[in-house]
Amino acid sequence: MKKTHIFILTIFFATFSNAKCVYPVPDGSEEKISDRNLAGHLIQKNEQKIIVKDYASNKLVSIRLSRLEHAYSAFGGDEEIKKLNIGIAVRIWYKFCRNSAKPEAAYIEYFSNNNADQPKNLYFTQSGQ
Repeated sequence: MKKTHIFILTIFFATFSNAKCVYPVPDGSEEKISDRNLAGHLIQKNEQKIIVKDYASNKLVSIRLSRLEHAYSAFGGDEEIKKLNIGIAVRIWYKFCRNSAKPEAAYIEYFSNNNADQPKNLYFTQSGQ
């Protein structure tokens, strides 16, 4: 019985450690991007965190920023997070692409910093970049 448990744990950790987390690259990349962890609208921001209303569930999600200071446009370019407008569409990749009780942003993408410029629904639901 113990050997079976050890074998299963070994397979689990080998699979888990080989999982690759690939963030988008500003201005595009040919590499397959990991799926975003969250997509929705920016509701609130400060220097320590942002709050996003999840597109799928309508729940508010608080995401820590740590040292992250810039977000990247889906069309190229970047902006300081503190200059992002409330209500814009965003997609967030968490640190190591892992969900957690206290998520931390590794990469923030915004569709447009103009509230009048909203994406089609596919922006919130499509995989990768």
